Amino acid sequence: MNQLKLDHIGLNAANKGDALVLAQAFCQLLGCPIEEKPASVYAGPSVEVMAGGGRGEKGHLGFVTPNLAQTMAEFKARGIAFDETSGKYTSDGKLRLIYLQGELGGFAIHLMEK
Repeated sequence: MNQLKLDHIGLNAANKGDALVLAQAFCQLLGCPIEEKPASVYAGPSVEVMAGGGRGEKGHLGFVTPNLAQTMAEFKARGIAFDETSGKYTSDGKLRLIYLQGELGGFAIHLMEK
């Protein structure tokens, strides 16, 4: 049985400036540090604000699992489909992140191995 845990939420902002404003508001609320990355701004480890938009109408939910291949096999057995073009790989070619097809409540869902 998979061991999925919610890792972070991703919210879509129109641009880097809007992403910074929203991330700063979350940091004020949560008392956490801000971290700027090339495509997003993090408010602590659990809120990612995408600069220039991202997947999902409203954003995305990132889940972690200790065994991505096993979790994917379980999901596929239940009829859950993946967007195979969304895969991100480690430098040695191992799949580390993938999105499910479609959205739930306006949020794209991705799984990561951690």
